[in-house]
Amino acid sequence: MKISQLPSRIFFTALSCELILVVLYWVDIATNYSFQLLHGLFDLDGEGNIPAWFSSCQLFAVAISYFSCVRRKGSEIRPSRVLFIVAGIAALYVSSDETAQIHERVHALIGARYIDWIRTQSDIHDYFSEASEILRNKGVVHRAAT
Repeated sequence: MKISQLPSRIFFTALSCELILVVLYWVDIATNYSFQLLHGLFDLDGEGNIPAWFSSCQLFAVAISYFSCVRRKGSEIRPSRVLFIVAGIAALYVSSDETAQIHERVHALIGARYIDWIRTQSDIHDYFSEASEILRNKGVVHRAAT
């Protein structure tokens, strides 16, 4: 195999794996989730399963690619090394988060105190409706002519 064929072979192999995962997911939907093992292993919406691990491996490969760009010698018109380092760290974090479910654990630790106070959409609508009515009653805001 020639070196010039390697990138295209990697791409088509990854694409084939993606398509197989999607087909298995649609088979799971078509069978109305009747095969629990199939649903547990290939649910694209789930975590800790084969598609999540595959995605994590892909993101790790992206991080390695960014870090290899940092070490590459080249012309001065390419993006800076700092850009590649930041992009590599971001891809590495997303890869590890996909596998280790970091953001879920952080939310579980601090959620009740710092995140769960965010109001729901209906609460915000009720608040602004009530505030609007108070301002109209005080004459601060006038009703629009209909």
